[in-house]
Amino acid sequence: MAEAATRKFSLRAAPGRRRLVPEPHPDTAAWCYNGKIPGPEIRIRQGDRLQVEVTNDLAEETTVHWHGIRLENRMDGVPMMTQDLINPGDNKTYSFVPPDAGTYWYHSHYISQEQVARGMMGPLIVEDDLPPDVDHDITVLLSDWIIAEDGSLIDEFSDMHSVAHAGYMGNFARGFLSQDAVKNADRVRLRMINAATNRIFSLAVTGVTGSVVALDGMALETPRSLADLVLAPAQRADLIVDITGPVGFDMQSRQGSYRLAELAISGTNTDRIP
Repeated sequence: MAEAATRKFSLRAAPGRRRLVPEPHPDTAAWCYNGKIPGPEIRIRQGDRLQVEVTNDLAEETTVHWHGIRLENRMDGVPMMTQDLINPGDNKTYSFVPPDAGTYWYHSHYISQEQVARGMMGPLIVEDDLPPDVDHDITVLLSDWIIAEDGSLIDEFSDMHSVAHAGYMGNFARGFLSQDAVKNADRVRLRMINAATNRIFSLAVTGVTGSVVALDGMALETPRSLADLVLAPAQRADLIVDITGPVGFDMQSRQGSYRLAELAISGTNTDRIP
């Protein structure tokens, strides 16, 4: 086992702009971590200490919650319950050792139906001591928004429906990939994260064969079929797949199939071909 280390990261919560919808729509004004949606991927080894300094450059308070991680209560990020709010202009350092390998994520936990919906989310990956035999380990974070024709976010974060449901159902959804191309015949670990506040994603992954091997950070004793891939808000699923063609991530609905993201093919992995 590798020697444990302290991995240090910094997150800055601040207004920013991000391309959420395709051209010719402009970038969307949003709230970001380090100027990005999703925020930067935090990736550490199992047993390492994670230390994250969070700076609040918003005009209102915030906190950060580390979703799915077993940790000390005082580091859990729930405002007025496990910590004080991080006021505008202030910072807070979170420090803990995630005991379990798996796919997790971080997000605001203050007025989350608005702050998360504005973009304050990001992946948190705890790597296995003995990782599976894969060529790539790719994160796929999914979310949705209510977006106007001019590309701006529609301000429905605090209406009665959104508050009652702790979020809204957006009119535009997409996935964010940690890389954009693979080779044919590659074996890939796909870490799927539903970061939407209210939408349940019924998913079809095309261009692959394989199975679901973990749910919500916990390995499955018996892998599950890709045909049953449904993620409620905040849920995660790990897939081990072999690439058979261009990869599509499609949301299934009563209106049909809707493309959320895709992986292009660039060459062939001849080492994986018998």
